[in-house]
Amino acid sequence: QSLRWAELVTDLVDDMRHAPANQILLCADPLGAVHQQNALNSHGDGEGDVEEEEKKKGSKQYALGAAEFRKIYQEFWYILGYVALTEGGMATNTQQEEDDEDEEVSGSVVRLDAELVKELIGRVSELAPVGQPDVRAAAILAAISMSHAVLDQSAQLVKKMDVAKRQYKAAVKGENESKAEALKVRIDSLNRSAEDLQEVVVTNYVNGLFVHRYRDSNEHIRAMCIESLSRMTLQRPDLFLTDKYLKYFGWMLHDKDHHVRIAALNGLYQPFKAVQDAQDGKELAPADEFLMIDKIQLGLLENVVGKFLSRIVSAIKDPKPEVQEVAMKTLLMLLKNGFLDDCEDDGVWDTINQRALSERASPSVRRDALYFVFEQLEAFDDGGEGSESSERKRAQQLEAVASYAAHAVTSGPIPIDKIKIEVADFIVQSLREMPEHRALVTDWSAMLRAIKEDKSATTAHNVKAGDRADVAKQRILVRMLACAAQEEVGAVADESFLNSDVDPDMANSSEKAKKASMGREHETLSIALLKALPNLLLKFKGDTDVISELACLPRFLVPTVFSLPQRKQDFMSLIKNLGEIYLSSSNEDTLDKTARSLSSLCKGNHARVTESKAQLRKVVVELRDRIVELMSSDDS
Repeated sequence: QSLRWAELVTDLVDDMRHAPANQILLCADPLGAVHQQNALNSHGDGEGDVEEEEKKKGSKQYALGAAEFRKIYQEFWYILGYVALTEGGMATNTQQEEDDEDEEVSGSVVRLDAELVKELIGRVSELAPVGQPDVRAAAILAAISMSHAVLDQSAQLVKKMDVAKRQYKAAVKGENESKAEALKVRIDSLNRSAEDLQEVVVTNYVNGLFVHRYRDSNEHIRAMCIESLSRMTLQRPDLFLTDKYLKYFGWMLHDKDHHVRIAALNGLYQPFKAVQDAQDGKELAPADEFLMIDKIQLGLLENVVGKFLSRIVSAIKDPKPEVQEVAMKTLLMLLKNGFLDDCEDDGVWDTINQRALSERASPSVRRDALYFVFEQLEAFDDGGEGSESSERKRAQQLEAVASYAAHAVTSGPIPIDKIKIEVADFIVQSLREMPEHRALVTDWSAMLRAIKEDKSATTAHNVKAGDRADVAKQRILVRMLACAAQEEVGAVADESFLNSDVDPDMANSSEKAKKASMGREHETLSIALLKALPNLLLKFKGDTDVISELACLPRFLVPTVFSLPQRKQDFMSLIKNLGEIYLSSSNEDTLDKTARSLSSLCKGNHARVTESKAQLRKVVVELRDRIVELMSSDDS
């Protein structure tokens, strides 16, 4: 029989060697054989860009079908494992057990055919040493699926045992001896069955397969093994959420392949996420109904986290963005659950915090890193926003964020004119992706209040950051206002409005309009800015960087608000101040933005077009007189 088995495998491998990649539906790579072949070819001689694009298209074309087939394959082996347990020759009718578990007398004996499943896992495990990685992967995936089915059944037994124990205590307390005896028999039966199933998984899969294949030469098989262990920590945390198994996640953080590093980080992250989702009241997916989330003790991860913390932190700078994202989510969970409370290494905190402002980080990493920063800022402590103080609270939070960013960009011997205030754009973009904090960059009154209050910049530890940081903080707040306005206008106005001051020959006419109309949000923004801009232009007239940011804002105002009688004085002050800035400035960026704003204020059908053109004419006349004077002095 063993020889026949070997012959069949040999024939299968030989057939696979000659089969086209697009006809192989199951292989080691979850994305399919086409993707796997392209990945292998990419390590060879360089090929043209066109061929690379064709390969990518081919991968996507077959990835969906390969993923669906892989899912069916896993479900087949899972169901086979379940059926073998519950309907094998040694099994009793478990459905009757489920129906009777709440009856007054529940002393029946529970039997599951653990031996049959044990034999099935053993037979497919015999293929694990095969040299062809796709065959190895198929065999290991089958063993994993059956092992997960066994653990789900064992989890149900443990839950039934917990119920029986409670009933037993109640029966003993009520001196119901017959019921207590029957329940004792049931508890013993459930316990024996659960131990039998545990032994099948630990002996046949973990010790017999996992400990050898988590170091397999194929990266996808290594990742598959680590992912299976991650699932087991949720299925039976009382067995697998221990240092004995958690250490594998820490070890594989150093793997050379990013698929494995992601799987290892997920192994540490998933218990935290499962507990968080349960606390938030999120419903479990049908496939997760047997997970024992209530038995997860997060404190059991303390040792492995302490030992591998430096590696987790370094993973947020991994070459692969996918690894960075999981590492950042893991660190955020560690912070929220108090695992970093005793960390006194400033380098660890600085490394993580800086990702919120890093242009090399993905938007997802920057957002989660900003969440990480918020956890350290007193302004974001839970205290609620009262209806009467919501604006003040948000202004304090904006000031705290700007202070943090100012302290970060001014650390070191950086000249004040070289400070990268454009990192404020990352903060705004991240805040817009945070449902609970999005209002910070759409509450214009709060943003303007934060700018006007002009408090000293402080660090995350509420220590004054210095004069340079004060200057940077003001610039960052103004830059945040400018970026938030542009982002909001881009979300509520159409493309033609944003490009109204662009040369038609340079505009991209192929871009579709984002929205056909300007909503009330745009009008609210316009009124708030129109009221505040004249004073802000005067206040920061001597700061070229701030003025440059403020000068671009009038372009984002909807023209209809200019016609409001109560806004006439604000409009006249705005266009007058813009004219003065244009005539007094020598900065090219400021001149460009001011000119664009002056031009935009003179367009449209609003009631102030005449006044706008008159003010613009004064600027032109002044420029003409200056040119004439310069030419006259040159002639003399």
